Amino acid sequence: MSFDLVVWDGPLPASDGDALSTFDALYSEWFEGVGDKDDRTPAPAIRQYVEALLGRWPAEDDSSPWADSPIINNAIGPILYLGIAPSRADEIAPECSRLAAQRGLVCFDPQSGSLRRG
Repeated sequence: MSFDLVVWDGPLPASDGDALSTFDALYSEWFEGVGDKDDRTPAPAIRQYVEALLGRWPAEDDSSPWADSPIINNAIGPILYLGIAPSRADEIAPECSRLAAQRGLVCFDPQSGSLRRG
């Protein structure tokens, strides 16, 4: 089990409800419909975000907070589904949100259905 965050490249939704709708659409398009996609490459902004996360918390480190690795495998197109070890969520999630906001990315908590603002 993990604590999940979703980060995507796109305009900031006006509300949690709008964010949930956007998340549902992106997830359906990119993860569920992945067989229809010719290009599964993460968008440059998402790749750079993942690199920033790994620069801060390397996946190879024994104290890695990532629930699954490599985390770039959970990125496709404009969206990243990020699993964080529950024991590290309180520490890591705020910083993940902050790093996303710094890069103009949207950070969303799918468990609570709410935006996370940096």
